[in-house]
Amino acid sequence: MNWLRDRARIIELAAAGWLTLMLAAVHFIVLTKAGALWRDEISSLHLANMPTLRGFWSSLVYDPCPAFYFLLLRGWSALGLAGSDFNLRILGVVIGLGVIAALWWSCWRINRAAPLWPLALFALNPITFQFGDSLRAYGVALIWIILCFTAIWEMTFRAVRLRTILFAIVAAVLTVQSLITSSLVLFAICAASLAISARRRRWERFAVVLGAGAIAAASLLVYLPTFRRTHEWSLICVDTTNYLTILLSYANALAIGNNAALYFWAGLIAIGLVLAIVAQIPARHWRFAQDRQDEFLFGAIALIIATAAMLAFFRNVGWFTSPWYFLPLMAVSILCLHAITTAIVKIEWRVLAAIAAAGLSLLLVPATTHYAVMSRTNADVVAATVAQRATKDDLIVVSPYFYAVSFHRYYNGVAPWTALPAVDDYSLHRWDLLKRAMQTPDAINQTLDRVRATLDSGHIVFLVGAFPPGASAKPAALPPAPNAIAGWSFQAYVRNWGQQTSYLVHQHASRATFYLMKENAPINPLEHLGIIAVHGRAPAIAAAN
Repeated sequence: MNWLRDRARIIELAAAGWLTLMLAAVHFIVLTKAGALWRDEISSLHLANMPTLRGFWSSLVYDPCPAFYFLLLRGWSALGLAGSDFNLRILGVVIGLGVIAALWWSCWRINRAAPLWPLALFALNPITFQFGDSLRAYGVALIWIILCFTAIWEMTFRAVRLRTILFAIVAAVLTVQSLITSSLVLFAICAASLAISARRRRWERFAVVLGAGAIAAASLLVYLPTFRRTHEWSLICVDTTNYLTILLSYANALAIGNNAALYFWAGLIAIGLVLAIVAQIPARHWRFAQDRQDEFLFGAIALIIATAAMLAFFRNVGWFTSPWYFLPLMAVSILCLHAITTAIVKIEWRVLAAIAAAGLSLLLVPATTHYAVMSRTNADVVAATVAQRATKDDLIVVSPYFYAVSFHRYYNGVAPWTALPAVDDYSLHRWDLLKRAMQTPDAINQTLDRVRATLDSGHIVFLVGAFPPGASAKPAALPPAPNAIAGWSFQAYVRNWGQQTSYLVHQHASRATFYLMKENAPINPLEHLGIIAVHGRAPAIAAAN
C-alpha cells in the first residue's frame, strides 16, 4: 500500500494545485472586471476616510461593523493607494488571495493535508470571491476566522507554547474586531475546544482557551454605545423572517451558481456528523485512537454550535439575510469538515475525495466565470451618460434611495439631482436620515413639486435607478411611520415614493425615452441602474391643460 499512499498524496496535491491556480485566475479576473465600486463599498470608503478619527468613530453607527477593516482601508488610503477604483480593487484581491493562503496554512497545520474541500466548496463559491474581494470587512474577517480556528485547534490537540497562546489571543481579538457575526463562530470554536479539554481533563488548556475568548469578547465592549445608537434606526430594516427563511437563504449561499455545490455541502455535513457519532461508539469493526475521536468531536461540536448560533442571531435581529452574511459560518463549517474528513486514514477515500473535488471545480466553471466577470455596478456608466445629456434646467431623480450613494460618487454633471427621499448626506448609508424621512408627513412633496415644475417648463426629468410603472390612479402617500399599513418597513416607503413619482411624470410628460445601456459583461443585480428620460410638455400646452 506504500505505493498507493505515495500516489494518493501526489493526487491530493495535484488536485489542490489545480484548484489554487484556478482560484488565482478567478481573482485576477475579478481585479480586471469588477469595475466601479458599488454602494456598500463606497459607504465603507467614505466612513474609513472621515476627516477626523473622532468623526470616523461616531460614523460607525451607520455601518455597524467593528473598526479593524475600516482602519486598514484608511491606512491603504493614507499610503496614497486609493486614488482610483482599480487601486482599491488591488487591496480587495490581495485580501482574497490571503484567504486562499490562510486555507492552505490552516489545513496543513491541522492534518498536513491539502485544502481540497475548502478550496472547491468555499473559496470557489462566488459569494466568497465576490464579497471577500470587495471593499467590505468580509475578506479580512475570513482570514482571521481561519487563522483563529487553527490556533485554537493547535492549543487543543498540540503542545501548548507561549507563541501559540499569544497568536490565538491576537487572532481571536481580530476575528471579532473584523465582523460582528465572527464572534458567533469564535464562540463555537472555543466551545468545541473547551468540551474536548474538559473531556481530557486538561484544565490548563481549558483556561487558556477560555481566557482568549474572554479577551476577544471584552474587546467588543467599547462598541456598546455604537450598538445602542444603531438600534435607533435598525428597526426599519427588520423583515418578516423565521428559521425556515434563514435556512433557505443559507442554502442559497451554498448553492450560488450551481446546485451541485449544495449537494456536496449537504453530503459532507452528513458524512461528518455521522463519522463524529460513529467514532465515539466502541466497536470491533472500527477503532479510532483517542486523538481521532476527539478531532471528530471537535469538528462536529463547532459545526453544530456555529450553525445554531448564526440562525438564532438572525432570527433575533430580524434582518433580511443576504447570502454573504453567512460567509463566517461557511468558513468555520468547511474547516470542521476538512478536519473530520482528513482524519480518515484510508487511502482510497483520500484519492476519491481529491478526484471529486477536482471534478466539482469543473462543474462550477460556468458559474464561476459568470460571477468573476460581473461588474459590481453600472452606476458609473449611468452617471456619465446622464451627465452628457442633462442640462442645467433638467432634473435627475434617483430611486431607490440607496442607489444615490453610488450616483453621488460618479455623477459630475451640471443638472441638479436628488433622491427619493432627499436627504442631507449621500456619501454613505444614512439609515437614520431615511428613518426621519419616513416619519415626516409628505416627505417627498418638495421633490414632486420640482419634478412637476421641470416637466411643465418643457424640460427633462431623468429617472435613474428603478421606478415602478405609472399607476392609473394616484397612489396615496403613506402616513408617517410607524403606521398600521407599513409599520417601520423602509421597503414599503421606498416603493410608495417611487409609485407617486411615476404617476406624476405619467400625468405631466409628453413622451419618455428609455436608454438601453451597452453592457459587455453581466451587471450585479443588486445595483443595476436604468435611465428613463421623461420629456415635459411645451409651456403653452401645459398652460392650456
